[in-house]
Amino acid sequence: MNKELGAMIKVLEQRNVVEEAYVNFSYNHGDPDDEWSIVANQQGLELYALEFLKASNQFSFRKFAEDNREVFKINRACMSKSNELYFQYIELKQESRSEIESKVVTYKKTWKNRFMNYVAGAVLIFILLSIIVGAITVIGWVIGMFL
Repeated sequence: MNKELGAMIKVLEQRNVVEEAYVNFSYNHGDPDDEWSIVANQQGLELYALEFLKASNQFSFRKFAEDNREVFKINRACMSKSNELYFQYIELKQESRSEIESKVVTYKKTWKNRFMNYVAGAVLIFILLSIIVGAITVIGWVIGMFL
């Protein structure tokens, strides 16, 4: 399989010129469905597919760690400069589809995220206290006017 894949990779590399290739991932802001789309010419699609073929070919050359994960960096030469979405790398996994989908991806909070939660809470408390103090002050003025 690797020989066939290697041959396909060489053919695509020789056949396509990066300067003529165009791939653009864009978000259609005016669309009521808010859809993402890929705009590409044939050379761009072939060069982007070439990146996937190269990543697939890497499975036999990589030594997977205990987390069964390796990273393959994507060549973005065929990408448009106006892309709204960039993929930096392809994460290679040795597991089956069901094994990958069964794992829950958890979001790791950094100290910056936690700090911003405290800052937002402090701002809300400050606003709430300001409203309470302001209301008490206004009520005091109104009562003082009539006494």
